[in-house]
Amino acid sequence: MEQPYRNISLCAFFTSLLAFAGCGGSGNGANNTGATTGTVSYVYSKSIGAATGVLTEPDAIALDNVGNILVANFASTGISRISKFDANGNFINIFGNAGTTATGLLSGPQGVNVDANGNVYVADSGNQRIVKFNSNEGFVAAFLAGQVGFPYQINEDSLGNLYVAAAIGTNGMAIKKFSSSGALLATIGNSGPAGGILSDPDGVAFDKNNNMYVADFDRKCIVEYNSAGVFMKVFGNSGSGQLAGPQGVYVASTGKVFVADLTGNRVVEYDSSGNFVQSIGASSGAGLLSGPYDVNMDLTGNLLVVDEHNNRVAVFAPSAAAMSLAVRPSLGVENTSRVGHH
Repeated sequence: MEQPYRNISLCAFFTSLLAFAGCGGSGNGANNTGATTGTVSYVYSKSIGAATGVLTEPDAIALDNVGNILVANFASTGISRISKFDANGNFINIFGNAGTTATGLLSGPQGVNVDANGNVYVADSGNQRIVKFNSNEGFVAAFLAGQVGFPYQINEDSLGNLYVAAAIGTNGMAIKKFSSSGALLATIGNSGPAGGILSDPDGVAFDKNNNMYVADFDRKCIVEYNSAGVFMKVFGNSGSGQLAGPQGVYVASTGKVFVADLTGNRVVEYDSSGNFVQSIGASSGAGLLSGPYDVNMDLTGNLLVVDEHNNRVAVFAPSAAAMSLAVRPSLGVENTSRVGHH
């Protein structure tokens, strides 16, 4: 679906303003001219959530410490909630769908993240805030109201700092960095070199060195910053790796980058330097994606793709060779896109 809270006039303004920089600024982009020799494949394996009917416009995915899968349901025509599945994809329960706004009732969640202690953070876009639940899905607190606009995705670095993609509103189009207690530490992507100015940030993820990768939907690329928030480069902006509308991003411990290309109806894999590796998603049949919003990796190296228009999580299994090349980060600090979404 189209970004539900996108301010078209603001995005058009920033897109035109940045047209000279785009995602192909001189010296900023990686060389995305072709697939890596000997590319391994990911093959569609199964779907999660579709048969049970518990996913409605799913937008984001995260894993907890034991591999349970949490999915944020935007649900514009139903009840917003977080759906939880075990590591094998069996439905466990839902939460965030009861009570009142003051006790954690969600409205259009577009991002979800799990910390080292199992606490769940949800980008509650409709209520313009972040909601925290404990490891037992109990409501803990709502915070950052009025500071994040309509948040799309949420993630954290290895130090426990929270990063929120705040893509519209008076808070600007940027990534906002907060301490675990909610204190604003930095705003990233709203100043500095032209290549690092964000237009519509959605997904956000980190590599093992805390370098940050942001999916910029409007600029159609991935923007990379170092651990200090300093712009490094853009990629996904040319050749076979050209993105059509990236939404979610995930980084494996090897540095492999996987991007949910919402408009392109595929997942795109890049190496640690930002070079195009391959497109993932079948051209027909059960593995055909329709509106991939986010991507993650389970404990066994399967890619989990939030396939929004099909109301499911599509699972793609790697070959034996791929298992050694795309290793999931050790669980404890969730590394998703979650933030995106969006």
